[in-house]
Amino acid sequence: MSTYNAFRALALFLTTLFVSNLAAAQTDIVFCSDNNYWYPFTYVDEQGEAAGMHVDIVKKAADSLGYKVEFKPMLWQECLDSARGNLVHGVVTASYKKERAEFMNYPADAATAQRSASRVAQVEYIVVVSSDAKYEFKGDLNTLPEPVRVARGYSIVSTLRESNRRIYESQTGELRNIEKLAKLGSGSVITTPEVYQHLMRQAEYKTKLKSDLNPLSSKSYHLTFAKGSPLTTAEQTAIWKEISRLRDDPEYMSALTAKYLK
Repeated sequence: MSTYNAFRALALFLTTLFVSNLAAAQTDIVFCSDNNYWYPFTYVDEQGEAAGMHVDIVKKAADSLGYKVEFKPMLWQECLDSARGNLVHGVVTASYKKERAEFMNYPADAATAQRSASRVAQVEYIVVVSSDAKYEFKGDLNTLPEPVRVARGYSIVSTLRESNRRIYESQTGELRNIEKLAKLGSGSVITTPEVYQHLMRQAEYKTKLKSDLNPLSSKSYHLTFAKGSPLTTAEQTAIWKEISRLRDDPEYMSALTAKYLK
């Protein structure tokens, strides 16, 4: 091979490599997630990484479609603001709110369906009280023991604001709320059955808290995409469809659930 042809072949190789790397870089997706202790859905593990069932499902769906994904855990409001400012490509995960839909893309049925076909998961909220409290939730928000503690920025807050109860929104999240309830023995905490059941396996909470597990609210939680995301509508829809497929796969979900029930 002549020197000219050798250089030409090398140039072609380097060009191909550059284009391939550029294409790979363009498939990278950066999602933010809530760093609050929302076990087993989203939380931060001992290594400081985003973890949880919602993170795993989104990662699996993205991997299946050839995307490389990075997850950045942060304060919930910061996560939403990052999506609003197009500093991330999307959020793992968010329930539907009209004001959020102004800066994030949701699946088509998110605004109307009680259980969205493209949801990552359906999440219920329950009321947790002191083990000494003589209280059972029967559907009336105006009976919730005060103060009603809830993580700041959560969509359930707007529902709670419809009551006449005194609401305390915690910047530090659900675990701190639970700690306060266990220590003070007054008021209530709004959380999920999964968080409650996980914490009840721990000695410091087992004898101090209780819940009748009656759902206060049930919401679909979605992977959302920032309006400025480089992914096309078709690409976003493909990821939602893959999430739906995984969520409805009993073998996959059984293994995933077992991972977080250890």
